[in-house]
Amino acid sequence: WLYNSISNQLNSFSAPTSMGKSFLMKMFIEEKVKSGEHLNFVYLVPTKALITEVTNDLCDKLGDYLNDNNYRIVNHFDSIGVGKLFTNLIYVLTPERFANLLLNNFSGAIDYLFIDEAQNISKEDSRST
Repeated sequence: WLYNSISNQLNSFSAPTSMGKSFLMKMFIEEKVKSGEHLNFVYLVPTKALITEVTNDLCDKLGDYLNDNNYRIVNHFDSIGVGKLFTNLIYVLTPERFANLLLNNFSGAIDYLFIDEAQNISKEDSRST
């Protein structure tokens, strides 16, 4: 049920650590890429170390599907480049990098936004903004 509900317009779910929340989000992205859907994803993670971990995990699981289905994984707004006109993107960013992307005349479409560690969004600090 939870996995199928990710496609809903707005969704939020919470569970204890190690219950598979990140796994579900990555599995959803993998399914959409492998099925050839043309979408853009943003996957926000709380640390730079997790950017590398999530990027490597997606690359390992998707392999040739990325290139075959015209997807690129972007983990820094400077690495977007010009590339192919119709490239589908998977952004794996920290909240700061995502804010920077949005503030620099970002004009792309975002079909799905996943926020890992979303409970931190309501904290009163500079990162939650």
